[in-house]
Amino acid sequence: MKMVENSMERFEKAISFEETERPPLAYLFFGGGKWVLDELGVNFDDVYYTADGIAKAQMTAKELFGHDNVMSPWGCLTVEAEAFGCKIQRKRDGYPQIVERVVKSENDLKDLSIPDPYKNGRMPLVLDSLKILAKRVGKDAPVIGMICSPFVVASEMRSLQEFLLDTFQKPDFALEVLEIATAGCIEYAKAIAEQGIFAVMIENAYMNRTFFNLQDSRRFI
Repeated sequence: MKMVENSMERFEKAISFEETERPPLAYLFFGGGKWVLDELGVNFDDVYYTADGIAKAQMTAKELFGHDNVMSPWGCLTVEAEAFGCKIQRKRDGYPQIVERVVKSENDLKDLSIPDPYKNGRMPLVLDSLKILAKRVGKDAPVIGMICSPFVVASEMRSLQEFLLDTFQKPDFALEVLEIATAGCIEYAKAIAEQGIFAVMIENAYMNRTFFNLQDSRRFI
């Protein structure tokens, strides 16, 4: 008798272009989060700032919706920027927002250092949540870690509006910010990959023709 595929087998077959019983259903960020939070009887802030809370919410979502993977840190775009030194404000019902940028001028670059993923900001929290998910469901379901692209990180460190202006008015400065952001992203991605997970997803939300033509995209993104 043919065995029923689990989520991990379904994902692995699909990315190898093998036939599956059904297409794998990938879960992105924290879709349907309201229903998950209602099921748990908590608000967003209650679960998003502990590793166990993130993991529990992801596993609850999988039970409710029947998709095939879990992930962390959901769709937050501020983890890396906070680790670089940006100040955030927590929200009761949503992702934290940056309230103070770490790169206000070119002079600030000399004070930047590459974050240690095991020490700085919420990076250790994300690593711990992925480790929990890998331990609890990783044999049966893909665990996906998410990082922001260097361009997204630079935009959060500087502010999107200011950084877009920099790419036109001060392109060398923009490239220097990107170089620092890239170094931080590489170290963070390495640490995420060490948590025994299935894959690392790169969120590159600003890679579109609204902002750049093809030539500038190749240069800055």
